[in-house]
Amino acid sequence: MSSQTRDREIYLHENRYEQPKEIFKHLAALVADRVGVPPGAKVCDAGCAAGEFLYHFLKVHPQAIGTGFDLVPELVEKAQIMVPAARFSVGSVTDAAQMEAGSQDFVFMNGVHSSLPDIKPALETLVGWTKPGGRVYLFGIFNPYPLDVASRYRAAGDAGDWTTLYIHSQAGVSRCLDDLLGPDRHTFEPFLLDVDVAPVSDNPFRSWTFRDESGQRLLTNGLCTLINCYALEIRP
Repeated sequence: MSSQTRDREIYLHENRYEQPKEIFKHLAALVADRVGVPPGAKVCDAGCAAGEFLYHFLKVHPQAIGTGFDLVPELVEKAQIMVPAARFSVGSVTDAAQMEAGSQDFVFMNGVHSSLPDIKPALETLVGWTKPGGRVYLFGIFNPYPLDVASRYRAAGDAGDWTTLYIHSQAGVSRCLDDLLGPDRHTFEPFLLDVDVAPVSDNPFRSWTFRDESGQRLLTNGLCTLINCYALEIRP
């Protein structure tokens, strides 16, 4: 099962608009605290799935103008129905023509980078869409150790293609961003959940929490992976 197929099945059948993910709450608050969200601020969600993040962001910041796009047409259709205040389209973060250069105040991409074997083109595109003084935020798994990792998986008994999860290293991403923008223009901030998340029995790819010997809440999933989540802030 491809990552697109997996996400399609999840987001078409789930409706968590009124129960936003903790990271959605964190990012919406982070932008307000760091730079503020002025009236008419343009906000783009790259790889928006069914629009749950923009639903929450525009609920908290109704003065903003939201745009989202995703590769899966069915998810885009659902997003437009559920978040009529925003504009959605089918598109890819690898297509720089998807958005006008320098047009967005804030660009978000949640989790999508883990489906990309090469993150550099996406970083260049996201930065290119953002106004000087704006912000780009990527959220998801980044390896704090200087190793780029590709992990292949498929469901037991599935004779189909393998899906690859790419875990990009902070070192590699930092090298790309330093080359693109210069030093001290980005920050990795660890994101630690403050709520427990139970495993989903019929979807072992979905992450859940457990406690280590010191009581620290950690994330894992059915790939036997210890998940290190970060919010990457980029300051073009």
